[in-house]
Amino acid sequence: MAEKTEKNLEEELEKFNTKFQLILDRAELDKTSRILKMDMKIPEFYEKNMEAFLEKFFSKNPFELRKEDLEDYTLDRKVLKRLRFDRRPASYLSLFRFIEMYRQGLNIIKQNISVLASIYKYKEPRDIFEEQQKEILLNELLSAGRVFKKLQSLNVSFYATFIKHLNDSYLESTKLLGEDGFINIKKLNGDTFLATTFYPYYDQMITNSIFLETLSIRLRQEREKWQARYPD
Repeated sequence: MAEKTEKNLEEELEKFNTKFQLILDRAELDKTSRILKMDMKIPEFYEKNMEAFLEKFFSKNPFELRKEDLEDYTLDRKVLKRLRFDRRPASYLSLFRFIEMYRQGLNIIKQNISVLASIYKYKEPRDIFEEQQKEILLNELLSAGRVFKKLQSLNVSFYATFIKHLNDSYLESTKLLGEDGFINIKKLNGDTFLATTFYPYYDQMITNSIFLETLSIRLRQEREKWQARYPD
């Protein structure tokens, strides 16, 4: 029975993978179209395996965060950066890519934390100044670790909520249209709709996206600095 179940799962995933990849291929061929039909549920395996799904379908095409996508705003007399409203992910397709951007950014942060933790643990300071710098590094690592756990949990929670919404929406469409039911994953959704539908995760993902990028850059620079000190 177990072998049969495993075989059925493989067949289900193979069928889905083929159909979903064709959908993504159509999106690439016609980037101007605002209609892209997804006429199937996302399998339970992928509901529970975010890494496997995103790695397979979106690892080569994550959402991109560029300098021109940001704007200044003032909060408590401080000038901060935020993602422009017209550059926020609005379609379901762009949300897939946005979650993948988080996944890749978090993986980079995790790798840098691991390298820096190894330097802190195994490299002996050569003078008092370097000893002081290592204490600063420790505080940086502890802070980055806390942020990583928070953002990782946020991304996983948003993914789970997002996939459930897609599957529920598809099933609802089949009640109305039968076998012709589908979701248009390129339809542009309003910011209020997304914030309400994926509350509180969507707003938190948008707010923390710049912090994700900033932390990734800061840790990379810190890693390069310490690796220059200890090239071996």
